[in-house]
Amino acid sequence: TLCRVLQCARSSFYYAPVEKEEGALLAAMEQILLRWPFYGYRRMLAQLRREGWEVGERIVRRLLKFLGGSRRI
Repeated sequence: TLCRVLQCARSSFYYAPVEKEEGALLAAMEQILLRWPFYGYRRMLAQLRREGWEVGERIVRRLLKFLGGSRRI
């Protein structure tokens, strides 16, 4: 096969990098925080998914920390 000739793994050959939409995601998260300033990452994740974002928990937690949201009071 071609992968054997090139001496690379099949997964490397078929890998397609995913573009990061962090700018648009950050803007969406800011809008949510304006409406609900005390949302934590779980509610933020649920709201983003309701709005059609396909995003993981770790990214939401990291970006929420970056935005300064989700502080305990």
